[in-house]
Amino acid sequence: MVSVGQHPNIRLYTLSEVTKIEGKAGDFTVEILRHPRYVDESACTGCGACAEACVMKGRIKIAFDMGLGKRGAIYIAFPQSVPLKYTIDPETCLTLSRGKCKKGPPCKLACAADAINFQEKIMSKTLVEMTAEIVQAQGISRSMTIEELQLALKETFATLQELNSTETGEAVIEGNAIPAVTPEKSILKNKIICLECGEEFKTLSFKHLEAHGLTRREYRQKYGFSLRQPLCAKAITDKRKKAGKKRGIPEALKKNIAKRKKANAAKK
Repeated sequence: MVSVGQHPNIRLYTLSEVTKIEGKAGDFTVEILRHPRYVDESACTGCGACAEACVMKGRIKIAFDMGLGKRGAIYIAFPQSVPLKYTIDPETCLTLSRGKCKKGPPCKLACAADAINFQEKIMSKTLVEMTAEIVQAQGISRSMTIEELQLALKETFATLQELNSTETGEAVIEGNAIPAVTPEKSILKNKIICLECGEEFKTLSFKHLEAHGLTRREYRQKYGFSLRQPLCAKAITDKRKKAGKKRGIPEALKKNIAKRKKANAAKK
């Protein structure tokens, strides 16, 4: 499984199901329905801080081992999962099932990578994927230069983005002007400035970055941030760190790491 996950020619679709298959041998088109994980795979480090903080920890039977063990509402299906990223069970998560959990919620406060997104929705295709398919169809029907392809991609994405904003009620971000602020100065005490459009937020949301055609991982890479850099105001990051320390999460992680090292040394 690990080899498959690391293979350059294989793209994994987790929490997904095939809804439609068309074509013939060697030329299939498959439509996939992707269910929300509520955790950004590109941001999640698999540290387990969220699971430790979950108020449902130890209350839900684990299906993988036939109910012998118990987990929380946010969990990893089994130790060898690929990718080794956490997911939230919407049926047992208090925030998703009842609309209310403890102040925070605790899992979101504990996540230093700011990877938890309760607003994620089911989607069959992303705007980028739909754009690529539309332009690809145009390229098949007629020959296009590189410049024409680039223009078609931009115009198609902008159109889909506008249609999507009409459905969701979100504003479309116009223009490509980069704000006069460096990446280092874009994250301040009480706000974070989007380097794509200059808008100010408490947290850079998935939806906002998607409007720019970026994931959080791509945004971090584009502007030279560490992949573990929280995309939120410093005050929020500090608050989450304090909440984690209060619950003893750092100490628990240190103990787990030491335990693993000791176990690995014993095997050798």
